[in-house]
Amino acid sequence: MQHWIEEAQLGDQNAWEQIVQHFSGMAFSVAYTRLGDWSLVEDTVQEAFAEAFSNLHKLQEAEAFPGWFKTIVERQCHRLLRPKKPMMMPLDETIVMDVEKFDVELIAERREWHQKLHQSVEGLSDKLNWRFSCTIFKGCKVI
Repeated sequence: MQHWIEEAQLGDQNAWEQIVQHFSGMAFSVAYTRLGDWSLVEDTVQEAFAEAFSNLHKLQEAEAFPGWFKTIVERQCHRLLRPKKPMMMPLDETIVMDVEKFDVELIAERREWHQKLHQSVEGLSDKLNWRFSCTIFKGCKVI
C-alpha cells in the first residue's frame, strides 16, 4: 500500500487505481454510516477521492494515507449534512416571476395586500408592531 501511494504521488495512474480499489470499501462504509443514502454516498466518495488525488502531494508520510483519507470522507459527509441557512428576504423585496411582472391586475392586488398588511400592523402595540414589522417587512430575526 505504501508503495502505491508513493507511486501515485509521482503521477502513476495504475498506482492511483490500486488505491481507489483498496480504499473504496472503507470510504463507502464511512460515508454510508454518516449519510444513509446510497446516491449521496456515491457522490461523496467520488468527491473524496477527487480531493485526495488533488491534494496527494501534500501528504508527507504515505503510511498516514488511511487516516488522512478517512478524514476527507468525513469532511465531505459533514459538508452535505451541514444545515443550509435559509435565505431571508423582506416582504417588500419579494421576487416576482417574469410571467407575473407585467400582470397589472396582479401588481395592483399585491400593492393593495401590502397596504392592508401595513395598516393592520399599525393597530398593534408599539412592541408588537416593531417585532412584526422587523420580522415580516425587513427580514430581521427577532428572538
